[in-house]
Amino acid sequence: MYFTPSQKKAILFVLIIFGMAAAYRITDRMLHPVEPYDFSVFEQAFYSRLDSIKHIQSTDSLQRVSEKKNELPRSSSIPVQTKQININTASVTELTALPRIGPKIAQRIVEYRQQHGPFRTKKEITNVKGIGPKTYARLKDFIRLE
Repeated sequence: MYFTPSQKKAILFVLIIFGMAAAYRITDRMLHPVEPYDFSVFEQAFYSRLDSIKHIQSTDSLQRVSEKKNELPRSSSIPVQTKQININTASVTELTALPRIGPKIAQRIVEYRQQHGPFRTKKEITNVKGIGPKTYARLKDFIRLE
C-alpha cells in the first residue's frame, strides 16, 4: 500500500492528536485522582428496606393464602352474590353480580334468552358469546334454572 504525501501528513496529524489526548488524560488522572465514594451508608439503608419489604410480602402473602381458601371468585369491582340467580328471569343488573359477568355479557345473556327462549340446562349458558368453559366453571354454582 502506498500513501500520497498529503495522506501521510493526515495520518501523522491524527496520530499526534490522539497521542496528545491520551497524554492529557493520563496527566489529568495523576494530578486529580478520582476518589472512591463510600456507598456503605446507602447500601445499608437499601438492604434494610429490602428486608422489610420482603418480610411484609411474605406475611401478606401468607394472610392472602389463608383468606383465599374460602373466598369466592370475584368480578373486578362488583361484590359476589351469595345466593343463586335464576338465569331465566334475572335482569342485566342482577346478572352483573355474577363472577366474571360484566354489563355486556349480561346483556348478551338476556338477548340470548329472548331469541332462544329460557335456558333448559345450566351448561346452555356457554352458547352465549363471551362465556366459555372457564367462565362456566366459575358460574355454575351461582346460577339456577326455574
